[in-house]
Amino acid sequence: MDSRTRRYMKETKTDSYNISHNPEFKNMEIMPNVTLTLPLYYPFRPPILKVYNTNYLDYFSALFVKYKAYIELHDLNIECICCKSVICDWTPCWGIKELIQEFKIYSKKMALISKSKWVLDKLVFDNLVCYKIVHYLI
Repeated sequence: MDSRTRRYMKETKTDSYNISHNPEFKNMEIMPNVTLTLPLYYPFRPPILKVYNTNYLDYFSALFVKYKAYIELHDLNIECICCKSVICDWTPCWGIKELIQEFKIYSKKMALISKSKWVLDKLVFDNLVCYKIVHYLI
């Protein structure tokens, strides 16, 4: 058994994941439209997480650029994921758990930003009320 298989079995045994396992460790589905691929030298190389067949860093970076003006307008404390991702500082002590947690946290933030922008664009509030609403949600 290679190190990738041992590490995968160890990580998934202790935590409850809904990962569709396959022997090649390629395109394992975590959530709908989110796949995980473990490279051959997995503990020493970061896993590849894709959202809609796009690298998740690129996906969230595009969303961040899309909502950047809204984020700056309301002075939200949200950084671009490419600046402080688990993948950028990868070491063998990191695992699938940290990658999935990072993905979930950032996707929740982006979903809240998207929904709040949509709602606040439909309603007519002044900037202070919008600021208070957005900071309460996020």
